[in-house]
Amino acid sequence: VRAGFFGAEAQRIQRGIDEVRIYVRYKESERASLRQLANMRIRLPNNREYPLQEIATLTVKRGIMSINHLNTRRVIKVEADVSNPKESVTDLNANLKANIIPVLQERYPDLEFSFEGQSRESMKTKRSTLRVLPPILLLMFIIVVINFRSFGQAIIVFSLIPFGLVGIVWGHYIQGYILSVLSMFGMIALAGIMVNDALVLVSAMNQRLKDGQDFKTALYEAGISRFRPILLTSLTTIAGLGPLIFEKSFQAQFLSPMAISVAYGLLFATFLNLLLLPALLTLVNKFKVYGFWLFKGQKPQPKDVEPAVREEAFIKEL
Repeated sequence: VRAGFFGAEAQRIQRGIDEVRIYVRYKESERASLRQLANMRIRLPNNREYPLQEIATLTVKRGIMSINHLNTRRVIKVEADVSNPKESVTDLNANLKANIIPVLQERYPDLEFSFEGQSRESMKTKRSTLRVLPPILLLMFIIVVINFRSFGQAIIVFSLIPFGLVGIVWGHYIQGYILSVLSMFGMIALAGIMVNDALVLVSAMNQRLKDGQDFKTALYEAGISRFRPILLTSLTTIAGLGPLIFEKSFQAQFLSPMAISVAYGLLFATFLNLLLLPALLTLVNKFKVYGFWLFKGQKPQPKDVEPAVREEAFIKEL
């Protein structure tokens, strides 16, 4: 059968430096279908010929296209695409590890496995992000410290970032998505937006303190003056991401987690900047006042312990 359909080597001819092998087999019209294989004439030792289907049982099965090796060991690659982008690839891989692969390893003790493709790339992206994120946050922190000339105000601004993650979690829950690598990218973008909004409010307060206003008045007027810009910026950003969040096409749903992180996180962070940030600034100011009173023996005015006022006083002395 192999000689008839694949060919049997009949002769080798030397042509220059090349060796040409000549195979003999059925012509193409006689080896083009399974029916011709079943009717192939097989000659037995008694010189009688019979169709192949009369002396053998033919079964059609899926065959092996190729045999791959890695480090001299056979490798089988199983590929699949996630039909629903809202499903967690991590959960699917965990299910494979817990329920399917152990059964195969019991049957084949030498079996080893690894997750490649999108799963491996996702892990590489996560590791890369975890390496890059701390330096980025540190650089942002240094810039804020230089701008405010105060570690305390920079710490207050950055302490709001974890609260913004609450909005991200609720956004994914409401939209029915799971947290993914793209969600992490959205978290990084959200952190930058939150810091930017906080900078606007704190900078406005510091400027009013330098102009001679007391602490409560400066904080109140800064909140009033920055309320509309912060709110409108947040609303327009959320509205711009709305079509991507609610788009039902298969391509857009892969980017939806990042848009959800920014939109829902920003919706939550806006109220944090307008409500929680002034509260934290007031609380820290009181700690400074009472700390100064405890160590110096005299109670200063709330604005006198703020770095903006001390900086302005230092410049005037110079």
